[in-house]
Amino acid sequence: MMAWTESHQSLLDHRKTLRLAKELGIDQVTAIGHLHIFWWWALDNAPDGNLSKIDPPMLDEVVRYHANATRPKSPSNSDVTHTLSFFSALISAQFVDRKDHGPGRKPTFRIHDWNEYGGKACVARAVNRERMRRARALQDKSRSDNSRSDQITIPPYSPPKGGRTRSRKNEFDRYRHLTNPEVSP
Repeated sequence: MMAWTESHQSLLDHRKTLRLAKELGIDQVTAIGHLHIFWWWALDNAPDGNLSKIDPPMLDEVVRYHANATRPKSPSNSDVTHTLSFFSALISAQFVDRKDHGPGRKPTFRIHDWNEYGGKACVARAVNRERMRRARALQDKSRSDNSRSDQITIPPYSPPKGGRTRSRKNEFDRYRHLTNPEVSP
């Protein structure tokens, strides 16, 4: 199943996107590209939206973000060198929520509102996976049942010579008891 996630047209001028672009020193279109790569990656690697175990520099590589890359001048990009990691910018722009658990405990990070957006795709994948598992189990059971040597084969239907004297349904009923012992002839 191909990965997908919702994307709304309001993302281009959303305050979070504007902040992300400013934090990273890139334009909004590029920021949206990085966001989509991040969300696609999360579908496979953080299906529950939990980012607590990821390595922030690795995430920069995943989304193809290079902090010190030469960037063309744009309204959101001055001559300032941007060294903020993509992960830190996601937190600053509130695309990722940080939850502190007190002194001495590591904070946890979750993709903001993941269950409402990308989480839907993950649930759909899980439902489809279970549906296919059940279908394959039924198919395997059917194949194993059909391989029994004591099974009776019903001959193909051929109408009687001289015209049809009984319906196809009656012909089927005539043989049904051979495959279903509960039906009497």
